[in-house]
Amino acid sequence: MVVSSAVIDGDCHSYELYNSQAESMTATLFYLIFFYFIILSLFIFCYWRILIAIRRQARVMASHSAAGTTNELNRE
Repeated sequence: MVVSSAVIDGDCHSYELYNSQAESMTATLFYLIFFYFIILSLFIFCYWRILIAIRRQARVMASHSAAGTTNELNRE
């Protein structure tokens, strides 16, 4: 791959010129895998961890709230 620009048959081709079709396909697959699957997987993993933390915090707060309610009922 040559990172540059060139005029081929009167058309301006900028940024990447590949030496072969196989090299072009390899680069395309790499970009697809990296920018789609890996980024999507990272997003799903991080979002799942955030949901776990929120559920854990909600469970802790619910147990505090339930304990406070029973104490209020016992005082009356």
